[in-house]
Amino acid sequence: MKALHVFPFYGGDLIDGAARYQQRLTDELRLLGVEVDVLTTRTRRLEAPSAFGLKWPDDWPAGSTADGSLQRFGAHCSLPTRVGRATSGLILRRWAREAARDGIIAPGANDFVDRQWQRALARPRAYDILSLIGRGPNPLALLYELIRRSRDADVALVGFSPFALPWWAGLLRPLLKCPLVVLPLFHPDDPYHHFGEIYRTFERADAVLVQTAYTRALFERHLPRARSEEIGVGVDVKLWNDSAISGARFRARHGFGTKRIALFVGRKEAGKRWDLAVEAIERLGRDDAVLVLVGADVDRQPIASSRVCQLGRLDEAELRDAHDACDVLIHPSQHESFGFVLLEAWMRRKPVLGNAGCGPVSAVIEDGHDGFLCRDAADFATRLGQLFDHRDLALRLGEAGRRKAETRYAWPVLAARVQALYADLVRPGV
Repeated sequence: MKALHVFPFYGGDLIDGAARYQQRLTDELRLLGVEVDVLTTRTRRLEAPSAFGLKWPDDWPAGSTADGSLQRFGAHCSLPTRVGRATSGLILRRWAREAARDGIIAPGANDFVDRQWQRALARPRAYDILSLIGRGPNPLALLYELIRRSRDADVALVGFSPFALPWWAGLLRPLLKCPLVVLPLFHPDDPYHHFGEIYRTFERADAVLVQTAYTRALFERHLPRARSEEIGVGVDVKLWNDSAISGARFRARHGFGTKRIALFVGRKEAGKRWDLAVEAIERLGRDDAVLVLVGADVDRQPIASSRVCQLGRLDEAELRDAHDACDVLIHPSQHESFGFVLLEAWMRRKPVLGNAGCGPVSAVIEDGHDGFLCRDAADFATRLGQLFDHRDLALRLGEAGRRKAETRYAWPVLAARVQALYADLVRPGV
């Protein structure tokens, strides 16, 4: 079987969750015997002068690998900076008028996603088109190559939202000679993922890969013409079982000693709600506990708390040590397609705390079985104290999470689901 994978960026040194996901899925499918070629841009890291005026610099050289399995294209059709800022202002003012007319949609509200869906479909399509072109990438040569090479492929997989590549592929669907699968990594609770044109892309595709039952149910309710397939997120069981992983080494390196550690892993930005984790550790008020923040400091907001240790980015080996060292993972993020850090914590037998207001996260954590779902900082603080003081409970939840990660979310299991979908699209009903 031949598959053509098309991604906005791709490379082994990228640490963003979406980039890691798409590369690992590609590698695992190859191990199962699928012949996968990748088309992508030359961009390693995006520049964001404005919300809907992204720049896609040429970081990698153009061309393809010797075997032709990876080909990079320039993404030069970006909006000029002034135009991008004007476009962003136009779209954001439209959102403000919608909020003034219909009321603010509070994140975590029961009707948050449904109301976002209604607003997106009522919005003139011109705003959607401007937003997608502004976010990019718009690599014309890559899109031409997608059309050309679709003649020899059995299936094409294109990712991911809210970038423009899936939208372009959906528009080009009548010209493609093979089935089109979209991997959106859709964040239901993020307004930047809610555009009518993105929804229409899902309906134009032959299948859409989603990560949780929650998201699949949303698609079935709002987009009944789209074929959504729940595949989950993968974890490398062998890597996380490595005997070289050492929580003691991590504690010694950073001077944590015997302190209770609540670990936060993710970009430090508003949607990840790191502020809830900080407020929770402050509410707990224990001198024997510390909140450790791991991840890029995107928003640069200062943290005025003696109970917080901000480490920034760690390499992969030290990140595994951090998971082994912690007592609990705290994951208050509002915007997720799944939350793969939950799997990594579970692989080291750690209990997890997740945001009950984030639909995908609440679909992954079984409250009281492998972690707890929390509504606010007070709730997070209560559960932290409970898990710090009751090691038997923490171990029971962590063990249950590990069993789930190994049986349902190991990468070979996920890749086999995708391979079976590819085969069904190529030979329906066989």
